[in-house]
Amino acid sequence: MKIRVKRSLLLVLGAIASLLLVPAMGLAGPRPAPPGAKPGTPAATDPVPVAPPPVVAVGTVAGIVGPLPQQDPAAIRKLAVAALARLPATAVDDGDTIHVAYVGSVRHRVRYSDGRVVDVGAVQASAGWSATIVSAGIVGKTSWVAMRLVTEYVPPPEPPSPAPAGAVDEFDAVPTPDLAAASIWMLREAKVDKATLCPNHPDLTDEIRPTADAVCARDWPAAAGSLFDPDLLTPKGDTGLGFGSAYVGGNFSGGQQKLAGDLGVHILSASRQQGWTATLRLEFGGGLPLGFSYGLAGFLGAQVGNARHGLAVQGGLSVTGVTESVLPGTLLMSARAQGHTTLGKYDTIAWFEPSWSASSDRRNGSPTLGWADELRAGVWFSGDGDGFRWNGLGLELWETQRARIVQVHIGIATLFSLFR
Repeated sequence: MKIRVKRSLLLVLGAIASLLLVPAMGLAGPRPAPPGAKPGTPAATDPVPVAPPPVVAVGTVAGIVGPLPQQDPAAIRKLAVAALARLPATAVDDGDTIHVAYVGSVRHRVRYSDGRVVDVGAVQASAGWSATIVSAGIVGKTSWVAMRLVTEYVPPPEPPSPAPAGAVDEFDAVPTPDLAAASIWMLREAKVDKATLCPNHPDLTDEIRPTADAVCARDWPAAAGSLFDPDLLTPKGDTGLGFGSAYVGGNFSGGQQKLAGDLGVHILSASRQQGWTATLRLEFGGGLPLGFSYGLAGFLGAQVGNARHGLAVQGGLSVTGVTESVLPGTLLMSARAQGHTTLGKYDTIAWFEPSWSASSDRRNGSPTLGWADELRAGVWFSGDGDGFRWNGLGLELWETQRARIVQVHIGIATLFSLFR
């Protein structure tokens, strides 16, 4: 009897031991896949530590913009703000430090506790830097400076939906924008030649030298105001000058009555810098009493002055017309005198543009200028800013086919910084 009891007790203890040992030996069979797993997903394995999302510490150096010769700190900060805005990034100067906000696209992943990582797409993430002027060392026996960008904040991105239970969201670090391109633009605007920096940049500090290496390894754009300046046709930031307006005009003379008036949209873009300058004009709308009106003009010439005040003399070609034979379309050769001035936060543009045509319908068409076939003269006044807004007022005289069309322009977009 005692032997049977002992044998039964051993059987029970063996069963308990097997239940404890079999899972430890890996023979307990697979665990179910995590919640939300797709059909056919391999079973989960033993849990592994979950890596936290990458964190950029506040106060770390995010990059360098520059270097450039030492000059008035306010002028350096102004150049830096314009350069960073081209990345594009939002930069605000508080008089001592430039605060920069940048938004970029980062990859979003979901990491499960079993080690699986699923890429779920891209999300927008932001970062902020503070930029201050620091010493860059010596170049050609001259003191140079640079802008040091330090991480100010990196808020976590917001995923479209939270990670499933037992998983965490992971994001790549916010990418650093192309600071070398911003540096090259600053150097060009400061009238620094590549040959001035690159043969001598080993004398820069260890912190600044990698940025100088990256800058010198690239091709630099043509000088500002040159015929090959990339900002000549599409000016950006402070080099841009222009506006967009809605206009309405009427015939205030006894000339060609087929064109009693017109209405439409007018867009003008020009560059501010001295040297070579270009002006582009686009118009489309309707002629009264009937017809679709259009106009496209391009001018190239020279400008003297600076970003605040300038006078340009240009020549170019234009095509204008109103359909339904109200005003036949034709190619015009034009001369244009254009001036601009900035007073505080307000900009004024004025222009005088006689044109000549080979079309007999437009010969001697200007009542004011007997030697011109058409004439445009006008003025525009606007506040600063960019984007679409009711901002600005203008007046233009258009003389064609012995008619005087007076147009009133109401600003619908300020283009002074639209091409950033």
